Amino acid sequence: MATYKFEEFNIEIVDPIISIDPIVNQVDPIKMTITANIILQTASAKFGLNLNDIAVIDLNYNAEQLEQRVLERLNDFIVP
Repeated sequence: MATYKFEEFNIEIVDPIISIDPIVNQVDPIKMTITANIILQTASAKFGLNLNDIAVIDLNYNAEQLEQRVLERLNDFIVP
């Protein structure tokens, strides 16, 4: 179970179901980062977020790696 806190929302999001849009919005080949849209859904609310600075190893598209990288980036927003 994880609780997330984002600057965009004035609420802690507890144990959401995470959906990742497979279409990447932005690619920064110099920083080796991407931006992707995600949805965090709880029983009572749904939050859309444009998640940026997702680190990638290479710029080849792989849906499985996208999910792994997004989940790693979400760790930065876990409330201790």
